[in-house]
Amino acid sequence: MYEKTSLTYKNVAKNTKFIDWESQPLMKEYPDFFSYDLRDVEIIYLSRFASEVLNINKKPYIRLNIPSAGNLHPTELYVQIRGIKNIISGIYHVNAKKSKLTLIKEIYNGGIENELDINMVKGIIFLISVVPFRSFWKYGTRSYRYTYLDAGHQIGALLAASKICKKEIYQTEIKEYKKINKFMGFCNEEFALAAFYTGEIKKTKVSKTIPLIKVFPTNYTEWEVDTNLYLKGLQKCNFNLFYPKIKSKKTLFQRRSARGFKKRDSYLDFYFFFFYMLKFLDEFSLYLITLDKINRVYKNAKLVKKGNFTNQIVKMCVNQGFIKNAAYIFIVTAKQFNQNTLLKSGMLGQKIYLEAVERGWKVSAIGAFYDKAWQRFLKTNEKIHYIISIGG
Repeated sequence: MYEKTSLTYKNVAKNTKFIDWESQPLMKEYPDFFSYDLRDVEIIYLSRFASEVLNINKKPYIRLNIPSAGNLHPTELYVQIRGIKNIISGIYHVNAKKSKLTLIKEIYNGGIENELDINMVKGIIFLISVVPFRSFWKYGTRSYRYTYLDAGHQIGALLAASKICKKEIYQTEIKEYKKINKFMGFCNEEFALAAFYTGEIKKTKVSKTIPLIKVFPTNYTEWEVDTNLYLKGLQKCNFNLFYPKIKSKKTLFQRRSARGFKKRDSYLDFYFFFFYMLKFLDEFSLYLITLDKINRVYKNAKLVKKGNFTNQIVKMCVNQGFIKNAAYIFIVTAKQFNQNTLLKSGMLGQKIYLEAVERGWKVSAIGAFYDKAWQRFLKTNEKIHYIISIGG
């Protein structure tokens, strides 16, 4: 998967093509037979909401609270609510675009628990799915990475919302992906990825529930996507959860992907931030590059290289020139490269985003980079997962 999705100078030049944004695949919408305002359930709202609505070329351009390559958002969020005051118990789709919680199916003794092989949950179950074609439409095979990174950011956003709402989040294993995909009515264009819950698991078993209605996840597809890449790795999606350490709800609304840095402030507490992040690495390595007059490269706090690399770094990030004015760059690497490591990279990325923003720094995560060039530069065989630039 790493080789197949890597960017090289040659394949970027060869595969660069004109994109007709009029043909962009749309996000999913269910028939609105009944819905709540998304803000009626705060933890759900703060997990996925429209942070900015712009008008570009006379068309609405909506940014969500989670970053996404090309703003394409190949993820969806569903919730099952049971036993919450003033909310009908049922399975809902989170429509962040319209700020709606759309009821798909009312539940009584049944529910999604049966598909997850757990007892009845009094509270909220969160189900994250991916719609690969939305990203594949623009990025081809590279989109396999972006899809999982985006899903990791969605998990991180859920954890941040739970932190603000003072709710504990628990992961529940999806044992049979095909079973839950069929129940949710996902067809072959959408795949369940991870499930979580907050609340209490009762001793009560739930009864079997009729599958949900089928709603196409985009307005069209050109199904060239190798579905095996999504189904093959979907066996176990378990990992430690990285809760963003934030205090203010305002931080969730201030998160943006910076497209420029004005100055290279040398933040005295940034190194403490770097050392603090090292605690969450698990199987990852974390490189830090300082973009002062003399660049320094650290791997897990050890100085491994110094010199003047700024222009080379810009080139290795597919000539994204705004990076040169950043103060610091994080590079996340690991020996393994799979669904779980990409999800965890996205989750770690969301943690870095929010905690940096709360400190008043600008952040931009970078998914487009020349993989082999970076490996040569860092003198490592570990796979490059994510690059995150930070500055003022």
